[in-house]
Amino acid sequence: PMALKFDGHMIFDYSGRIGIPGIVLAQETSAATGYPDGTPPLTATLTDSAAAGNLLVTGVSVDKHAGTFTAPIGFTVVDSAVSGTALSGNSGAMAYKIADGTETFITWTWSQSEEGYMWVGEFSGTASSNVLDQKIENHDEVMDDNCTSISTGTTGVTHRFNELAVVIMTTDSGNSVGTNIPRMAWTNGFISEFEGPIPDNSGEPFISVAWRRLTGKQTIETTGSDNGAGDERYIVMATFRPDN
Repeated sequence: PMALKFDGHMIFDYSGRIGIPGIVLAQETSAATGYPDGTPPLTATLTDSAAAGNLLVTGVSVDKHAGTFTAPIGFTVVDSAVSGTALSGNSGAMAYKIADGTETFITWTWSQSEEGYMWVGEFSGTASSNVLDQKIENHDEVMDDNCTSISTGTTGVTHRFNELAVVIMTTDSGNSVGTNIPRMAWTNGFISEFEGPIPDNSGEPFISVAWRRLTGKQTIETTGSDNGAGDERYIVMATFRPDN
């Protein structure tokens, strides 16, 4: 892939992937509270207001114990996990919304004073109602500071052909995931879309996003692995119905 490096993160351009017929990633953005003194809320700003009827997907990674997550206004939480203590672990969450055409500022918040890193993507070509199909998450590693590989687990069978599958992986520290580009290697046809922070910023929480279009009515699983020293992490995946 060609890695497009920006201030503090990377977006990966795979020839022929962004323009897959039927589902297109229209835009994406990210934001970070900063380290070591960042606190919520955290807002990411889209370059253009989201188009009405498009799908917005967002994820957030929080250092240590996030407390209670509050999703952006109008978003539905796919799933979330919070570490067990204030001194260790990782917290993460994923949410989605069908845009009404006014969304520019997307804000996550959480109840504890911990640093965070978030991503937002806008997809066209998905259903404009009843869009979420399958979801699965794995929170077993949010307290495992040696974790270098994590599986989503396997979803149920999707109800439509050509669904969009999006996976978000969060981990406690950007300096724990090694130096490969991309940092994460994904199985079963998933490829990295976004990673940050790049390069690592000490203990700032890390987020990785990957996606693919499914072809049949099928189950799906993916495993994300890195070459780092290991750290606490969380993973969540959702599939979204297409518009035809």
